[in-house]
Amino acid sequence: HVRSRRQRQMCIRDRDDRMDLLVLRKEAIKFLTNNGKDPKSSDNPKKAIVSYKADRGTSYEMYINVLDELKAAYHTVRAQELGISVEKYLTLNKEDKEDKKLLKKASDAYPMQLSIAEPTSY
Repeated sequence: HVRSRRQRQMCIRDRDDRMDLLVLRKEAIKFLTNNGKDPKSSDNPKKAIVSYKADRGTSYEMYINVLDELKAAYHTVRAQELGISVEKYLTLNKEDKEDKKLLKKASDAYPMQLSIAEPTSY
């Protein structure tokens, strides 16, 4: 997976150079939490868009693994926003009034903006 960054967008492409999935999560977190420090990265988490484009040869398993890592990056930054562990964040219940407030606060700070582009044929 190659990561090419433009302001406010992190693009994950399958092919060319490969990015280890753990590195992908770390890079996505770095991108989402940049807050304008690196001018080549996102300037605000509310405007940050993570785009994923696979080629037609990408296995379904890899496709899902990449999406899982991107979701995990969002869970991580949202948990950090709330000052709780990722495990605790994942147990928050949207039906519970207090938990719902926390989930809203986290999603307002880091809206999950994943863009999945049409696959290319290689």
